[in-house]
Amino acid sequence: MTEPKTQLQKIIKATGVSFRLHDLRRTFGTHAAQQGMERQAISRALNHSKQDVTESYIQGTVDLIRPVFDAVAKVYYQYFDEDLKRYLFEPESYAAAEIEHLQHLKDTGQQQGTPTW
Repeated sequence: MTEPKTQLQKIIKATGVSFRLHDLRRTFGTHAAQQGMERQAISRALNHSKQDVTESYIQGTVDLIRPVFDAVAKVYYQYFDEDLKRYLFEPESYAAAEIEHLQHLKDTGQQQGTPTW
């Protein structure tokens, strides 16, 4: 995707919410700050240009910015199904609950259903 205007217009039409791509960057930065992420990490995640000489020596590796994206993702996942959120952020807990559920289905002779997500 080199020019996102068409996709952006489809999203605006589907949601009824008018916004620009830069609004998404502001929202991301705001949510990252609300989750306690450091300003420098947010700046790297947003791919802002370096502010000083020291900053130019620090490479923005995935390991440095991943915590910012993870923190923001947790905020965004509040809009999704609780099972999906647990599956993504609490895999051990989700797996244990799923095993328990499958055992219950087996014990009661019920068929396994398809996940809603």
